[in-house]
Amino acid sequence: MTPPEHSNSEILNMLRGHPLFEALPQGDLERLVEMTSPIHLDQGEILMQEGTPGGSLYLLLEGEFEVTKRSGQQDVQIALRGPGEVFGEISILDRAPRSATLTATRPSSLLELNQQAFQNVIESSPQAALALLSTITSRLRNTEAMLRQHEKMAALGTLAAGLAHELNNPAAAIGRGAEQLRELLRKWLEASAQVGEISLATVEQSAIQAFERRMLDPGSVEEVDPITRSDLEDELTSWLEAKGVDDGWEYASWLVSGGWSQQELESMVAGVSPDHLERILRWFAIGVSLFSLAGEIHEGAARISNLVGSFKTYAYLDQAPAQLVDVHKGLEDTLIILRRKTGPGVCTGPASNRGLWQRTQSGVDQFD
Repeated sequence: MTPPEHSNSEILNMLRGHPLFEALPQGDLERLVEMTSPIHLDQGEILMQEGTPGGSLYLLLEGEFEVTKRSGQQDVQIALRGPGEVFGEISILDRAPRSATLTATRPSSLLELNQQAFQNVIESSPQAALALLSTITSRLRNTEAMLRQHEKMAALGTLAAGLAHELNNPAAAIGRGAEQLRELLRKWLEASAQVGEISLATVEQSAIQAFERRMLDPGSVEEVDPITRSDLEDELTSWLEAKGVDDGWEYASWLVSGGWSQQELESMVAGVSPDHLERILRWFAIGVSLFSLAGEIHEGAARISNLVGSFKTYAYLDQAPAQLVDVHKGLEDTLIILRRKTGPGVCTGPASNRGLWQRTQSGVDQFD
């Protein structure tokens, strides 16, 4: 593609419209134009690469450039530069490495001004020096603001992804538990109806009442290792099936989780008629499973509530910009949110020696 032609008068008008050159006399501007070199870049070509040595100033006549800066593993777009804009002003002062990368987003034509020619401009026009300082300061502030915003958004994205992962586990458990709960409730209603059909002796009524008390208040359960737990479940499954509970394997795990053993169950049903034993055991096993599953759903909901509360505290949502904050509580909330990465071994319990900090409206953290 042939680059467009630009007359000296067009270039002079463009230079005159830029703060860097507007105070220069006409003769100086004309000599400046004579010291420039035309450059043409196609779409995708790089004019300057971040980190490479600087040395020239560029005036964009036609086209557009994307300005990007490296932040971590990503290139962050800082700005888009259009016709009439000047870039390269920072590096031309002391040949410092380029602070950003400029890539043509479409075919572009520029004028290159070398360091000596630019030095002549600065020496002959104090206004140009002030304009240069203003341009540099403005662009540095803009770059810093863009990078800071990018880092905030990246941190927020990482935090949100971690929170979504943490919320997904208990949410999925609640969903599965709700489906199981519906089925168990149906079975328990059937089992309760079957128990209600039989004429219970006094000792059997006492056994059922004892079962009900244990279902409503199971008490503390001692944790056992996986191998011991598996042995207890196998033992209880065999015992239930021997008593006529065909699907005893389905309830053995819940009974073991509730702290029930074969010996305790045998003691509880010692006076129950063999004809009624299967119905009562089935009713009780389903009931224990039902209450245990409800407890797991409650734990999942509490986990979600805990995560949301920690995230809300962490992000200072719905709170005044200036406040006293418990530093230890903030650290604990952070560890709760990042538990997926920190692992289960990190202690997030209550801490002593509480410290307070104040988060001011300007964003400065002041410790007391």
